Amino acid sequence: MAFHTDFKDKIDDAVLCGGWGSGANFYNPATWTCTYKGKTYFSIYEKVNVGKSEINAVELTADWDILRDLALHTNYTYTQSKQKSGSNEGKSLNDLPRHMLKTGLDYDFNKELNFWAQVDYIGKIKNGVNLSTNSYTLTDIGVNYKITKNASINFSVYNLFDKKLIDQKPVKAIVMDGRKFQLGFNVNF
Repeated sequence: MAFHTDFKDKIDDAVLCGGWGSGANFYNPATWTCTYKGKTYFSIYEKVNVGKSEINAVELTADWDILRDLALHTNYTYTQSKQKSGSNEGKSLNDLPRHMLKTGLDYDFNKELNFWAQVDYIGKIKNGVNLSTNSYTLTDIGVNYKITKNASINFSVYNLFDKKLIDQKPVKAIVMDGRKFQLGFNVNF
């Protein structure tokens, strides 16, 4: 699948002050230079209208039944974005990774019990002010148990290895949930 999106009035982030260019050290508040409402910050961002921009992407998906009870699912997305007007014309839009890959396995132990695992790769994320977030990989696992024809319970662990992206790039980082446990009950009617 391929898609193309044109924006006339795209809203994105812009740096008001601070960041890497300020010479400040993120871990040393004495060097911070951004002040807002009496408090000092390392950097301050605001939402702005960047004007015209576009996003082009291609997504490839494949499903394969490896065995009768074991299936592989994979999905790859390539995304390219571009600001077509404004002070950052020609630069990419903020917070859109160019490469994303998801691969998962589903194993049906029997008619009632299913196990699954998924690995997500998110490529390096750049933004319009030349900052970036390194690529990262997350792993999720789960189990589903069918109680009746129309009811099931599930238990999942997301971000199994408790990846902390915020520690890799403190400025404009993507703050993600830590390890998360989810217990669910589903009823179909």
